Amino acid sequence: MCEQLKARKDSFGTSLTALTPAKIAEAAEAYNLLEGKDVSLLSVIRHYLGIEDQRSASTPFRELCTFYIESKQGRDRDI
Repeated sequence: MCEQLKARKDSFGTSLTALTPAKIAEAAEAYNLLEGKDVSLLSVIRHYLGIEDQRSASTPFRELCTFYIESKQGRDRDI
């Protein structure tokens, strides 16, 4: 068993030991979901993180008010 672990460490480096079995299983499932797609797991993660950054970005209050006022222009008050 010890020799197998040494061989793994030499083959994959120390980063392999940082992955828990749960993380390895999750990564394997992610790769299965991407199978047949012309996209890498890393590019999907980067794209998702970019979307999350945009969603969580704060909008200044003045800009938010301007957006609101502009969205109401051109509407009938009676409707």
